[in-house]
Amino acid sequence: MKVRETVDLILREADPREPTLKGLKQIPEILLERPLVIAVGKASVKMYNAMTEKVKPWKSIVVTNAGDAEADVVIRSGHPFPNEESFRAGETVLDAVRKGGYTSILFLLSGGASSLMEWSDRLSPQDFRKLNEILVTSGLSIDEINVVRKHVSSIKGGRLALESSKAVFTLVVSDVVGGDISSVGSGPTIPDQSTLTEALEIMKSIDIKEDKFIKALTETPKEIPNSKAWVVLDVDKVVENVKWKLNGISLSSCVRGEARDFGYTLSSILNNSRKRGEPLKPPFTVVAGGEPEVKVTGNSGKGGRNGEVCLSLARYAKGEFEFLALATDGIDGNSEYAGCYITSGHGLKVQDIEKALREHSSYEILEKNGNVLNTGPTGTNVNNIYVLYAP
Repeated sequence: MKVRETVDLILREADPREPTLKGLKQIPEILLERPLVIAVGKASVKMYNAMTEKVKPWKSIVVTNAGDAEADVVIRSGHPFPNEESFRAGETVLDAVRKGGYTSILFLLSGGASSLMEWSDRLSPQDFRKLNEILVTSGLSIDEINVVRKHVSSIKGGRLALESSKAVFTLVVSDVVGGDISSVGSGPTIPDQSTLTEALEIMKSIDIKEDKFIKALTETPKEIPNSKAWVVLDVDKVVENVKWKLNGISLSSCVRGEARDFGYTLSSILNNSRKRGEPLKPPFTVVAGGEPEVKVTGNSGKGGRNGEVCLSLARYAKGEFEFLALATDGIDGNSEYAGCYITSGHGLKVQDIEKALREHSSYEILEKNGNVLNTGPTGTNVNNIYVLYAP
């Protein structure tokens, strides 16, 4: 496997420029004469820059974690946890929507928006951050996390769109496994079919009992007549395109569950294929995508979901292999790395792998062994891509 070329291929297929331009064609030009343009998420800058090739904003706000754009207002805020700037972003966007003067709203939404833009009439920024820290490290799926976020926020779960009497058009670069568009960025402009009861049950399942968090829950709108949304790019499209260009097969674009379990599953496929020629006969290339979870209990080291997939595969795989795991946003877990590349000749000791998995410190061992991939922020976010090659 040519590592650099494979990373470049994945990021090229995950680039939001062309999908954004195609998405704009679904909106009648007459409705974009004086639009308020709001771009929020890890792909906000690239989506905004693409949009300006075809549309002239009446007013524009870009909320990002990295990069810059020639917009009226650009706010850099917190991720993976909201900070003071996240709340400033929420207040700025909400104020612009309420003031009016535009003919429509063009909302460019991508993963990361749940943290990057927030506003609550019921929780302080500090309390909101505390709640998010509990949720993100709980082992809950991203869908479950976003159900809670939508019901404690004053602008998520479709509430932002309710503030406008004009048409709201949302183009989405999705980082959500399974295609639930309302879960991307906790859906500020998209109707939410989850319920307050579900949010409460999720909070109870991870033992959140503080009154201030429970009382912050309110129901979300189930219909928003003036709002329309389209997914322009997601992990399914990226997996499909990468598969074809690597002459491989698609295993899944909906990877979920514990990261180390996914690594073990990949090793099982590899081992059985070598032993029996089933379900695949080497040589083969398998491409997958999704968002496995890591449940952190107690203290943890420098780690991430991709690091744990890599180490678990390396622990159990037999025979020759090459494996690449890449977070398309450029950041895996609490590390500075996008992912890892590892081969059957990795030389890692079983006891060291198991210790790293137990302590959630995958990148500490991968870093020392030279197995890390560093891209920096990529300006996109369609989740994680995995490539397994068996010669």
